[in-house]
Amino acid sequence: IALGCIYTESKGYPREPAAHVAIRTVRRFLEKHKARV
Repeated sequence: IALGCIYTESKGYPREPAAHVAIRTVRRFLEKHKARV
């Protein structure tokens, strides 16, 4: 999550929305693959 925020800010994308997208993506992955994690 931190690396995504660092990279997006260097490209002009705000940190907070990037963090929300990253967290949402991780949450969806864990919900979908909970038996394998």
